[in-house]
Parts: sequence; C-alpha cells; structure tokens
Amino acid sequence: MVAEAAATGGAEIVGFLDDHLAVGTPVLGWRVLGTLDWIGHNRDVAVAHGIGVNSIRQQATWSLDTKGITFATVIHPSAVVSTYAEIAAGS
Repeated sequence: MVAEAAATGGAEIVGFLDDHLAVGTPVLGWRVLGTLDWIGHNRDVAVAHGIGVNSIRQQATWSLDTKGITFATVIHPSAVVSTYAEIAAGS
C-alpha cells in the first residue's frame, strides 16, 4: 500500500529493500535492491517503509534513523487528512 500511495502521488520508486528476498526479485513491479544495509551505500534516496509487523518496523526505523537516513512522507492523493493532523517525515 505504501508503494502504491507513493507511485500514485508521483514519487520515483527505485525498488524495495528486503532482508529475506534475493536481490533482483520482482515485487509489485519493482525489484529488490538489497537488504537494509543497501541504504547505507545509497544515501541519496529517501526511505518509505511499509513493514506490517510493528516490532520489526520499530526496529528498522530505529536502525535507519540512527544512521541518519532520510524518511519520505507518503500521502495517497485520495487521502483525507485532518486540518489538525501533523504531517512530518515518515508520515
């Protein structure tokens, strides 16, 4: 869902990071680029993650944040966002 929202919103998606799939594996029309370590060597991209398991998402977020990785803000164009909502990096 995050990839769909990003693509629909006009973001350029370069691929996915996955610790369990082989590099080059197709996922939703894009390819796996590598593990989370890939981002450390490609710091010119922003990360938007859609990890469904809360504990794993928290661990990945902490790991990327401590490395100074930039998080993208992804909002689907058809989303209704409250005027009281705060939109920030990683939203």
